[in-house]
Amino acid sequence: MLGRTIKDLDGIEGASSCVDGLGLLEVETVLTKKKTLLNSHGRWLAADLPVSGYEIHVGVTTGPDCARPVLRHDDGRLDGACARGGRIFGSYMHGVFTNDDFRRYILRSLGAESSELNFEETIEETLDQLAAHCMRHIDLDRLWDIAR
Repeated sequence: MLGRTIKDLDGIEGASSCVDGLGLLEVETVLTKKKTLLNSHGRWLAADLPVSGYEIHVGVTTGPDCARPVLRHDDGRLDGACARGGRIFGSYMHGVFTNDDFRRYILRSLGAESSELNFEETIEETLDQLAAHCMRHIDLDRLWDIAR
C-alpha cells in the first residue's frame, strides 16, 4: 500500500489487476497464492527495540527501499522497507504499536509527544468495563439460550 504499485496478476483478490499504491516507498508488491499468517517477534533495527505482532499477507514486496529493512524477526528474516531519510517505513508486521516502548520511540523520533499509556492495562480495563456493562444490561442467560 505504501509502495508504487500492487499487482494481482493471478487474480488472487479478484480480477487480475495492477493498482497504484501511495507511492511513498520505492517498492512494488506482487500478490502470490501463498498466504502468510503467523505471530511474529523480532527487533526494530534502528533502536534495537523488541517488537511483536502478526503477519498476514499474500505477496512479495521488492524494490530499492527494501535494501533498508526496519526489523529482524527472531527467525533471522529481515522485513520492511524504509525511504531515504528514514521518516517513511513499512513492514509486514502488524500490531507493533501496541508495544508501549516502541510506540514512544517512534513518536519521539518524529518529534511528537508520547503519552504514558499502558496499552495492555488499558485494554484489560476497557474489556472489564464492557463485560460489567453487558452483565448489567443484557440477560446473558437468555442470550446463550437463543444462541444454542
